[in-house]
Amino acid sequence: MSPEQRVEVAVKLSEDVRQIAREGIRAFEPSLVDATTRLLETLVDGSDEIVTLVEGEGSSVADTRRITEWLGEHRPEVLVEVHAG
Repeated sequence: MSPEQRVEVAVKLSEDVRQIAREGIRAFEPSLVDATTRLLETLVDGSDEIVTLVEGEGSSVADTRRITEWLGEHRPEVLVEVHAG
């Protein structure tokens, strides 16, 4: 993932979450976990080594666990870092 692909913003509108990268909206899903994993699916490929997740307002330990489990299953070659934000 190049610096240009880093997610800029996650916006919750009603019940939907949009994940926005510099290129524009990359994922639009009903939950934070679904939007994040959809975004990771499009941005993270075999050349990536580290994914950093920042737990911010509106996230939960359970959400983070679901995302890291998804990465372990779908992108096992990637090291995942989690930080409180």
